[in-house]
Amino acid sequence: LREDSLPLSHQPPVLRYSLFYGVSTHGLATVRAAEEAGADFVTFGPVYATASKAPYGPPLGLAALEEAARSTSLPVLALGGVTPERARECRAAGAWGVAAISAIWNAEEPLAALDAFAAALDEQDLHRPTASRRIRGTSPSETAARADSQGRATSGSPGTTACRRRG
Repeated sequence: LREDSLPLSHQPPVLRYSLFYGVSTHGLATVRAAEEAGADFVTFGPVYATASKAPYGPPLGLAALEEAARSTSLPVLALGGVTPERARECRAAGAWGVAAISAIWNAEEPLAALDAFAAALDEQDLHRPTASRRIRGTSPSETAARADSQGRATSGSPGTTACRRRG
């Protein structure tokens, strides 16, 4: 959900308990507010410069991402200008995973771009025996694979992310 979306407490209960709810955040205060409101995860950014996130201000950088990841028990997904190479930096800064739009949507070969992200995240997991934060005990690549194989439920508003919960 966007920071200014309908609060989680106002989401229909049937959806609230059958979907993961993520909140798009752009600072520490909103990360904490999302956790207090009951979000399942947050996206944080923009971490790097990107045209799609320019309206949200200048890039926050890896230091702010690290601080955000340390400030919450929620999984934090780095967003904004993330590439497979930068995914490694984001994970090293404490992000549970990454979210990407332009790097996949604008790629000449979107499936190859997804594969590059999966390889970067899987390679990172080899160096970290267990991720510090988990959604239902899965790694970021397992969560992405499950979400892709089960389908995604999203609203029409930008910034809303909701994936089906595992049964």
